[in-house]
Formats: sequence, structure tokens, C-alpha cells
Amino acid sequence: MKIFLVTSGATYSTKDLSYAYSEAFEELGHEVLTYPMEEVYQPLRELCRLQGCLESNVQDGKHVDLLNTADSRAKNFASCPIVPNVICERPDLVIFVHGINIPEEVMQSVTLLGIKTALILPDEPQEVDISKTYSHVVNYVFTNERNTVEIHQQNSQKHKVFCGDDLYCVSYLPTAAYTHALDRAAEALPHPWRTTGYCSENLFIGSMYPERYVFLHSIIDAFCNDNDKVVGPGNAENDKMLGLGHKRVSKKLPYEEYAKYLWASTRFIDKPRNENITYPYGKQNKEGIRATNLSPRIYEALYCRCLVITDSTRACVNDFSDVCKNTVQIYSSPMEVRQLMDESCTVFDDRIKAQEYIRENHSYVNRAKSIIEITGE
Repeated sequence: MKIFLVTSGATYSTKDLSYAYSEAFEELGHEVLTYPMEEVYQPLRELCRLQGCLESNVQDGKHVDLLNTADSRAKNFASCPIVPNVICERPDLVIFVHGINIPEEVMQSVTLLGIKTALILPDEPQEVDISKTYSHVVNYVFTNERNTVEIHQQNSQKHKVFCGDDLYCVSYLPTAAYTHALDRAAEALPHPWRTTGYCSENLFIGSMYPERYVFLHSIIDAFCNDNDKVVGPGNAENDKMLGLGHKRVSKKLPYEEYAKYLWASTRFIDKPRNENITYPYGKQNKEGIRATNLSPRIYEALYCRCLVITDSTRACVNDFSDVCKNTVQIYSSPMEVRQLMDESCTVFDDRIKAQEYIRENHSYVNRAKSIIEITGE
């Protein structure tokens, strides 16, 4: 089967997600063609800036729906190549990853060609107010959040009006572990890894949203080992207030660099993003739809043989098999986090079993299989 994979071009995790799906489909024996929107993303930013389409306080790297703020010339600049490429290649399935920087008209045009289209939404419910405005123009919608499935299903009639057919299906499809990249990171990790700068007893990884700074402040005394680490881009002033010194790695790293920290860690502490996060252009979950989805970091950490300490508010932690019951610890308060960081431990065999469970059930190869089954290709 020939799959045409279009990534939104945003400068954050969407690119890694696209690579993960590309390798997964190829492992399953499918031909994968990619259209990397990131090649036009930065020139488009400059074009929008010159045309006065961007607010002066929006910085590079922020998640901004550029194409919906730009004029027709900017839209054409980024979107024109997609449809001609699809017409030329005639794939069996076109998958738009995220879609926020891909003009709605482009996705609709491909659907109207009679080629099956799918949209992968990895940032629900935080961005549902945006995604529900364009999810109707494809045949298949895959959302990482159970609680937004019904919202997108309400677009079925709108799809029929815009695309002229009844083929509209919405499915829950969680994120996963990018096992291909994680394996490469393990091979590249210096040995013995216990003596490297990647090693830690307690590790926190993630972009430092305000609620994560609050969370870390509440447990900061538990980061008492000399090699404990907090890794991810943040705010210099807030970092200084944390007072972690050399334990704070405050920068955005390539995916496989993050993975090295996971492989060399004993415990991974997870703090989910707030479902009502405010982006530079405002909140995009105004109804406050509750998030139940797991962070991909949980799948990744288990695959890298870490003990995971995570928030009890994410109900689907209970979805994990009994295989992971000794490697996923749940907290409901900062005090419980500190206790688990100090006391929790598992035998190595349990971590190996958890790793195999993730490989067999929660890799992007598994997710790619689901997409193939649902789309009927």
C-alpha cells in the first residue's frame, strides 16, 4: 500500500510523531511518501512577518496557526505543492499529522479527489477548539483523547456537506513509544552509562509549563541525589527559583537525546499537561474537557526500563496490564510523590517485562496497524 504522510511543519513533537509513523508503516511493508511541511514553515513565518500577519510578541517555536492568519498569497506559498504531489503519486491513503498548519482547503481537496484521507490529532483536548473546526474535511479522524471522540463525531453531517460522501469515522488512537528511535538512542548511549552525564536516580522530562514549575516547587526537596535531573525547555527566571543548579538541563533537545536520559534513569516522574493550557493565541479547550490520555513519555519511560511515577488524574493508567503494576506508581499529592521517589523500587525483571509489554502493545507499529485496519487498506 502507498501512504502519503504530511506533517504540519510545527517545530515541536509533530515532527518526531511523523518520523515514528513513517518508520512504523515501512516496517509493516508499506511504501511511505512524505511531504515535510517544515521545509516551508520557516519561510512562511518570514513571509507572514513581512506582511504583518503575526503579532510582535509571538516568538519562533510557538505553536501558532500561521496559515489561518496569513493572506491567500501565504497560504498558496505553503499549500500548493501538496495536492499536485498527491495527484502525481496517487497514494491509497493520505495522512495529515496534526493538521494545524495545513490549510483546510488542501485537506478537503485531497478528500474530494476520492483518495482516502486521515487526520492524526496528538494534542487533544488542549487544542480541540481548533481541531474541531477542520476535522470534518477528512474521512478518518484519530484523536489521542477519548473525551473528544464524540465532539469530532458531531462533524459527520458537516463532512457530508463539504466532501459529498458518508465516509467519516472518528477513533480513539493514543500516542505510543517511538521504539525505533529509542533503540537507536540505547545503542548510542556511552557505556558504562552509570558514569555519564545522562545518568539519574530521579528524572523529570518535559516542556516547563507553569503548572509544572508549581509541581516541581512542591517536591523540590525530593531531588536530593546529586545526579537527579529536570530536563526540558523553560523560563530562566523560574529555573533560577527552582535552585537545581547543575541538575537542571534547560533546553530543547533532539528526541534521541531525551531518550538517552530515559535509558540512564531509575525513576521517571510524570506531570501531565493542564488540559486548559493557555497558548500564545489563547485557550483552545474553553469547555474544559477533561484529559484522560497518557503522555507518550510514560510509554517511552517504561520502554526504557524506568520506574514511572505518575498522576492519578489520568484514568487510563488503569488500562495497563498487570505486567506493569510494579513499574507504574500512582500519586495524588506532592507528599506521595516525595515518598515514592524515596522508597519505590522494582526488580529488574519487572522492568524487562514492562518493556516487552510496551513493545508488543504500545509502539507506533501497533498504532499503524490500527490505522490500516480501521481505514480498510
